[in-house]
This record gives sequence, structure tokens and C-alpha cells, in this order.
Amino acid sequence: MIKNVTVIPFINKSVKEEADRLYNILLQTDFLLLPTRAECAGIVFCEASAFGIPSITTDTGGVSTYVQNGINGFTLPISSGAEAYADKILDLYSKEDAYRQLCISSRNKYDATLNWDAWGASFRLVTETVLNK
Repeated sequence: MIKNVTVIPFINKSVKEEADRLYNILLQTDFLLLPTRAECAGIVFCEASAFGIPSITTDTGGVSTYVQNGINGFTLPISSGAEAYADKILDLYSKEDAYRQLCISSRNKYDATLNWDAWGASFRLVTETVLNK
């Protein structure tokens, strides 16, 4: 067991009690740490941003579409090991004002582009452009 780290097993958001548990967990979360090795569209980055939670993840696949460095988290090179992730988190924690601003800009990123309404508007624009050709 690692001190100050909690592993949370699967939560079924379709069950109200479990959805409530997830909501409360997210309210207490400081970072989304996802050192993925392959990812095309991680909706979890959008969900984290909705709660003002910065993501620390890997620059692979489509991740940088969702996580923009200094806006709603940071993407590290795929060659990065655990120490690089720990260093990034420690650096952010040591700069309280910068961390707080990152949380605010994470939520702002969600409001601007990482929500279903923004996706729908973007999709509509693309489809109208294609259909009007």
C-alpha cells in the first residue's frame, strides 16, 4: 500500500449510491493521474476538468486533444517514468497559486470545449459543412 494513495475499484454510475460516491471522491481529488501508454479518446479527462481536476498523463494518441499543457493539466513524454510524474505533481503542489489557477482553467476548459454541448455544436458545424458541399 502506498501512503496517501487510494485505489478505487469499478464504480457503476447507473447506481445512484455509487454515482454519489464517485461525485464525493471527485470533490476530494487533486489530480487525475493516468500514465497511459495508448489512448484515443479519454472521456475521463473531460470528467476531471468538469470538477476542476488537472490531469497528469502521457502525450500519446489523442490525449493532447483533451489535455493541454498548462491549461487543464500536463502531458508527459511516453518515455517518462514514475519519477517524472511525481516531479510534475510535486512542482505543481509547491506553487499553490499556480495549482489553484490550473484547477480554475481546467474547469474553464471543460465549460468551453470539453462538454457534450460543445461537442454537439462542433459536430453540427462539421456535418453542415460537409452536407453543404
